[in-house]
Amino acid sequence: MVATATDLVRYQDSVTGADVVLSVAEIKRTICPKATDQEAANFLQLCRYMGLNPFVRDAYLIKYGDQAASMVVGKDAFCKRADAHPQFAGMESGVIVQTGDKEPLHRKGTLVLKEETIVGGWARVARGDRKLDTDTTVAFSEFSTGRAMWLKMPAVMIEKVAVVKALRTAFPSTFSGLYDQAEMGIDL
Repeated sequence: MVATATDLVRYQDSVTGADVVLSVAEIKRTICPKATDQEAANFLQLCRYMGLNPFVRDAYLIKYGDQAASMVVGKDAFCKRADAHPQFAGMESGVIVQTGDKEPLHRKGTLVLKEETIVGGWARVARGDRKLDTDTTVAFSEFSTGRAMWLKMPAVMIEKVAVVKALRTAFPSTFSGLYDQAEMGIDL
């Protein structure tokens, strides 16, 4: 437990084994200057407990105005940890698109043609110790904020939500309680 804002907490990145040294003061100075001491301490404990390294963008502490700070985990942190899991047996993902009244189409990747509308994203995660893959679909309308990256790269964003959700479902002891910024409606 952190006794003061300047006490250093040392732990290892759970994937690379790299040493990470953080303090509440360092988090407030370099990661989220608007955070309260308590918000920074909570973020530090999440990072320590889960072995996340905020300096390689595994995790973010984000605060707008007077709202409570949000702790989010980067998609790459999910993918790196899944890849390092001994039971990870592969993943595929993509978008769900529709043209007019036609049946929606599940497409690998994020290609969306001019005449198509993005209606969702999908992901499939395989584990070597399970008989069935984890299949996930997510609705575009439930996640798109209509801002920033959702306007610029909507297909990439909805696929990312599907991937993170599928990994969290397939590996609950590894990812339970961790959320990506796209799932939380936060623009980085």
